Amino acid sequence: MSAYDTALDDLMTKPSGESFEVRAARRIARWEHWLPQLSKAQLSLIGVLCAIFVLTSLFPLHHTDLWGHLAYGRHIVENGTLPTVDPLGEAAAGETFTNVSWLAQAAGYQLWKHAGPGGLQLAHVLLVTLAIGAVILAIRVQRVALGWAVAGGAIAYLLAMPISGVIRPQLFGMIGLPLTLVALSLLPTRRLPLLWLPLMFKLWCNVHGSFVLGFVVIGCYLASGVLAAAKQQGLSSIWKEMVVRRTALLLALSVAATGLNPQGFGLLFSVLTFGNHSNLQSIVEWHPTVLASLTGGLFFGSLLVTGILIRTSRRRFSIYEVLLLITFAVATLLAMRMLTWWAIIWPVVMTPHLAAVFGGVSANATSRLPLRSKTEITPLVGDRTAMNTLIAVAIVFVALVVSPVGDAVVTGQERAEAMVVSDETPVILADTIDRLEITGKIFAPMKWADYLLWHADGSVSPLVFSHVHRITSNTWQDYQRLGQGAEGWAAVIARHQLTHLVLDHEDNHRLILRLREQADAYRVVHRDQRGLIVEVLPPTATELQPGEQHVKKSEHATGMASPSVKVTKHSEPTATLPARSSNKS
Repeated sequence: MSAYDTALDDLMTKPSGESFEVRAARRIARWEHWLPQLSKAQLSLIGVLCAIFVLTSLFPLHHTDLWGHLAYGRHIVENGTLPTVDPLGEAAAGETFTNVSWLAQAAGYQLWKHAGPGGLQLAHVLLVTLAIGAVILAIRVQRVALGWAVAGGAIAYLLAMPISGVIRPQLFGMIGLPLTLVALSLLPTRRLPLLWLPLMFKLWCNVHGSFVLGFVVIGCYLASGVLAAAKQQGLSSIWKEMVVRRTALLLALSVAATGLNPQGFGLLFSVLTFGNHSNLQSIVEWHPTVLASLTGGLFFGSLLVTGILIRTSRRRFSIYEVLLLITFAVATLLAMRMLTWWAIIWPVVMTPHLAAVFGGVSANATSRLPLRSKTEITPLVGDRTAMNTLIAVAIVFVALVVSPVGDAVVTGQERAEAMVVSDETPVILADTIDRLEITGKIFAPMKWADYLLWHADGSVSPLVFSHVHRITSNTWQDYQRLGQGAEGWAAVIARHQLTHLVLDHEDNHRLILRLREQADAYRVVHRDQRGLIVEVLPPTATELQPGEQHVKKSEHATGMASPSVKVTKHSEPTATLPARSSNKS
């Protein structure tokens, strides 16, 4: 670029008598004086974060509990208060309604209201990028070269990808946990973490229940400090160690800060007992981690690398590291959704050892800062040049243009909901429920129920949606019985006074066959490639002639493919559902 500018000057100005090389060199010096100079490691940091920005923006808004959280947020914002009873679900009598994520839900709804679905997707991308940036910082403050810290952040993203691709309030926890690790690394030499970390916990406890994992990390650090001090100076001198005192104070302040929420300290008990709910045992993400899955492959692969590094690393494993690895490994083995937190802990602990094996770190180095040492961060590695800065600017520009989210930011055009949500989202079924003016309690597969709940804005109430910990075990069993078409399914419809059934062709195939056997009591009002909507007829309606049993609310309604139901001229022609070849139960 300097050569190009110098050539232009030759055409536009009089010759100065200096050689072209001298003038070009002066141009380069001027560029380097005015532009920030980045090292190769800093350039790699920007490149990795931009890559994460682009990759995360490719994930759509999935048909998950996102929509249930938005529905709660809408209720909170529109009513201006936190509900004392569950406004969307069916809770057990006398059960206290504890909504941990109320602040994240309200913020998510406000974002949707003012920025649309594209704004929500942008928030997802930024939260994930910030989380990986926090992981890189947590590695960097352990006196690890920036290049290796960036590599650790990339590993964290790959490990967490099966879960972080979905926008949830837990993304705030994915930022809070590495920042807790940062605070502990700085604590031996700085008092500032005693101020900002409790403030972070005050926010964290109002957005997601994962704040208790921050207490676990601080507890591991405190236990390692106590053991190290006892080994060096004896039990009587434990409290004399400054790090032990600071860590104990930090833990106390953080716990006290979590009491500043609408539920008070009762929130901590609710979060700690959350996993004991019997309904969660049927949810896949709460099952133990097995090898025959992507989550299991990533987790057990990381365990294999851990075993290799234990044998080969020239950096000593501290008690703190061992406690962290054991605690979070056991938690991930017990529930595969804990991979999210393992994906943060593992790179922060193991990246310094990877650097020790491949980067020539001294064998005397330890990842836990000495009790009375000063934090020393290694200088940045790589040549600092203005050209690296220009390349970084180009990378950021390309990331904004290439990513769907960035393109919307650059052009200022709001993306339609159909372009943002996943293909599995029941958009047509939700629109049909609105068009047919369906109201009351309905059955829908849990994977669709949150979106239907959100889209209907209170007109329909699914029997079950993804917040299964807020319903009784009897209701959960009824949901499973009905969805599978098992014995007693008709009694479930009557017991819960369901007005309509929203069914998936594949997941509810058995129930659809049962409905055909009693076609005089049920009527299909909509059918498409994804599923169908069945109306539960009142007892008096079963006395009508089959030809009269047609939908009057919409010209797009269809008849059930059954001899007892006539398809009217206003119905959409549909193919008969494939019958099962064998098993009848």
